[in-house]
Amino acid sequence: MGRHRTVALLGAVVLSVVVVGGVLAAAIPTGSRPRNCPQLFVPAFFRPDDGWAALAKAPAPPGTVLLDLTSLGAGTAPEAGFRPAVAALQKRGVTVLGYSTTIYTHRPMAQVVADVRHYASWYGVHDIFLDQVATGVGQLAYYRALQARIRAVEPKAMIWLNAGTYPARAYMGLGDIVVAFEGPWSNYRAIAVPGWARRYPRSRFAFVVYATPASHLAGTVRLAQRRNAGHLYVTDGTGGNPYGSLPSYFPALDAATAGCASQGS
Repeated sequence: MGRHRTVALLGAVVLSVVVVGGVLAAAIPTGSRPRNCPQLFVPAFFRPDDGWAALAKAPAPPGTVLLDLTSLGAGTAPEAGFRPAVAALQKRGVTVLGYSTTIYTHRPMAQVVADVRHYASWYGVHDIFLDQVATGVGQLAYYRALQARIRAVEPKAMIWLNAGTYPARAYMGLGDIVVAFEGPWSNYRAIAVPGWARRYPRSRFAFVVYATPASHLAGTVRLAQRRNAGHLYVTDGTGGNPYGSLPSYFPALDAATAGCASQGS
């Protein structure tokens, strides 16, 4: 996600009760989404007053939200407004991740570990999303060492690895969740799931699909189901930062992921 970087601001987002495929999204706790539905994952690359409240008040809150402040990591000092925004989501059972990029092994591990410490002390966030993760076996040593250093600071941290595609299988032993696809909807339609991926529970994989027309939202959710994805984000965002605001159809996305089990495949 580090390759999509100019942060934009979100205008007002109007949330309502939405019917999608005959499913009414009323106030649904995060943990009550059907088990075979991908959990909604939101990269919240916008300010607290530009969409975080909409996430906290959503009828079916996301399973996970990604906090990105600088496009690199936690920064050098806490930013006002994010701590209460994070707390509001956590109160609804949402897992909040801190963002830190590895720049495909070129970022010093000490900087990533410093991000882990800062997210915990400044925002009460104890799980980490590692961006720009390499995919080959030649880079495994870096990520093994980094995993050990993160666990030394946060032993129970959930570690997400954003490879953007299916990495070498050995990466499954280094991250709790692997982002196995990040890209536009036009590419998402053609991806193939490797055979080994089917041997893992869907909760281990996430897809992030941008530039998705509203007319293909329901189909994108169904494809994620069939492709064994346990976490999903779909947006119509485009450009340098598709995650600078919530998608224009966020209420429908919220309802679709909450009720996908009833929509068939």
